[in-house]
Amino acid sequence: MKLLWENLGPTDKGVGMKKVLQFFIILFTIFTFFGCFRAKNFEERVNRIVKELKKELSLNDEQTNKLESIRLEIIAKQKSIKANLEIENIKNEVLSMIKSEQIDKEKFKKTIEPLAKSRQEMIDFVITKMIEFHRVLTPEQRNKLAELMEKFDKKMEKNVGD
Repeated sequence: MKLLWENLGPTDKGVGMKKVLQFFIILFTIFTFFGCFRAKNFEERVNRIVKELKKELSLNDEQTNKLESIRLEIIAKQKSIKANLEIENIKNEVLSMIKSEQIDKEKFKKTIEPLAKSRQEMIDFVITKMIEFHRVLTPEQRNKLAELMEKFDKKMEKNVGD
């Protein structure tokens, strides 16, 4: 029985192990991405963030309305992207490749390409919406938002580790 790294690359196990690690990172990303497109989880996450921002930034009525509008647009965009993806087909193809003797790197990349494109589309959309929200914040609120982001980043570093 061949070891996984023998199927993925050169006989130099150091290089092969790097490829194994890259493979599992890609795999983790794919399954995380599938999870992000479950509307309920995504919607809950967006709602939780909006609730926290309203509380922490002491938003006025105009800012609250803008944030609510953005929340609805982001959720709608995610649903639209999800509707246009054939997630089950992609997932089944990936699982089929994983069960096979060897994985064709180009076929794997081509299979997950729609996920990468839709992810980038969503990232671009959220950045645009964040810029819109940023425009209605006061300098104090922007500083508070930066503090919240730093706090979140530290929390994530602690949970993920070095």
